[in-house]
Formats: sequence, C-alpha cells, structure tokens
Amino acid sequence: MLTDRDGASSSRLTQALELLKQAPERNREDVERGRRRFLAELDDLQEKVRQGAHSGRGAGNLRATYQQLKEK
Repeated sequence: MLTDRDGASSSRLTQALELLKQAPERNREDVERGRRRFLAELDDLQEKVRQGAHSGRGAGNLRATYQQLKEK
C-alpha cells in the first residue's frame, strides 16, 4: 500500500523523469570530440603512471581498464 509520502516521492520522480525527456539530443560531433579528448587525457595519465612505475609505484593500462568498464 502506498502512503502519502510514497505518492509524493513517486510524483517527484515522475516530474524529474519528464524533465529528462525534454533534454535535447547530444550533438554526435561534440560527443566524439569529448571522447577523443578524454582518451587523450587517459593516455597522458597512463604515461605519468608508467613514469611512476620506474620509481616503484606500479603501473596498469588505464585505457584497457576504461574500455573494460565501459563494456560492462
């Protein structure tokens, strides 16, 4: 059984979801440009991690980790 509080929460959720429906579609070129920029930053960070590995901090493959997480 729904209480008044549950109903109010449901109503707020419904309103929030309606706002999301109104969001404009993302520009594919902007998305791709952002993705390339992110991956370049990831590669830069990977290089810094590799350099740190020479000082005994350890290193991993950040881009591969990102791709694996993205696929899940």
